Amino acid sequence: MSGYDVPMHANGVRVRSSGKLLSKFQRDRDWTVGWLSMVEENDPELHRWVRVARFHEGNNRGGAEVFPPLFDATVIAIGPSWWTLTGFERLPGAALGATVSYQQSWIIEPVGPP
Repeated sequence: MSGYDVPMHANGVRVRSSGKLLSKFQRDRDWTVGWLSMVEENDPELHRWVRVARFHEGNNRGGAEVFPPLFDATVIAIGPSWWTLTGFERLPGAALGATVSYQQSWIIEPVGPP
């Protein structure tokens, strides 16, 4: 891990599921605590560098990813206690080995150290 990808402790929720907007009720129940990081990575599928946001579970910075990675991640809004990140995620497609890209947004609430 380089000095530029030190994760931030946060609460987070995905706004969409397979590209479809989740209801406020669904979003309110799906908040999770984890570690947010965002770094540039070379994407072999797009043949270019992209910003990739990752959200890992619990108090372990090396824990499993809670959400699929968010590619071309961009901060589009900042409030007094939250951020909105947007981009796209890749999920397994119906065909063997295929992936499908869906638009996605995350709402992030930074929290203090665990």
